[in-house]
Amino acid sequence: MAADIVTRRMVEQRTRGFFGWIFLLLFWAFNILMVYGIFAGAGENAKQAAKLSDESMRDAYNAGTGLGIMVMLFVWAAGAVVFGLLAHFTRGKRELIEIETKIQSKK
Repeated sequence: MAADIVTRRMVEQRTRGFFGWIFLLLFWAFNILMVYGIFAGAGENAKQAAKLSDESMRDAYNAGTGLGIMVMLFVWAAGAVVFGLLAHFTRGKRELIEIETKIQSKK
């Protein structure tokens, strides 16, 4: 004789509106732009530093590059927090959906 075991669980689902999608896309676009800016800028500065003949000039150039990257990381963190909060607060109304699964046990 087989008995059916029914399990039920609640799953949260959110429906994002128009502005929610806009802010989410802005969040991801900003992060992609910052990754590109940091890697492209650091790569270009490394090429320029290699062209310098004096060791102290290369050191100063690399220090400036490091400071520039630190500023970019600060702007990235601040922008990610702002856009992340906007994306979070516009994610839509919460809907709870009940999912029911049946398991057959063999006895």
